[in-house]
Amino acid sequence: MKYLSMKSLWVAAAAALCLAPGAAQASDPCKTPNFMEKLNKCDGNTLEKGECVDEVYVAADEALNKAYQELLKHLRAQSAVIKEAHAERKAKGSKDSSGEEFYLDDTIKSLVAAQRAWIAYRDKECDAYNILYSTGTFRSYADVYCSIKLTQQRIQDLCHWGE
Repeated sequence: MKYLSMKSLWVAAAAALCLAPGAAQASDPCKTPNFMEKLNKCDGNTLEKGECVDEVYVAADEALNKAYQELLKHLRAQSAVIKEAHAERKAKGSKDSSGEEFYLDDTIKSLVAAQRAWIAYRDKECDAYNILYSTGTFRSYADVYCSIKLTQQRIQDLCHWGE
């Protein structure tokens, strides 16, 4: 029966989030443009191309941060619903001390650590990529190209996290 009650809590949490004011925001981080396509459309002289690449990088980074913050917000809201339901059951005399009311707190902590580790990975991966192209004409864009490519992938990972 515990599974059914947890399932009901998840459904209630999802419904509450979907029906909450502002849930359907205009800028859904999971519906971001393909930043690699935008990057490949950067054209013009070196200065114009550099400005375009910078704009794409900033947009990708903003989308990543938004996707990450939205996921954290979602998990925190679910955690609050579960804790409230657990408190209600406890008030009714339930002796359940499974700790289920805290497991999302641990999930959130792990996600924060994973995101920090991912940023370190992205930076090191792109450092290696930059070294590979350090003598070619692509050298000025190698690092940002790598960062945008990995950021685009991470946004999708965060948007489909837990599926």
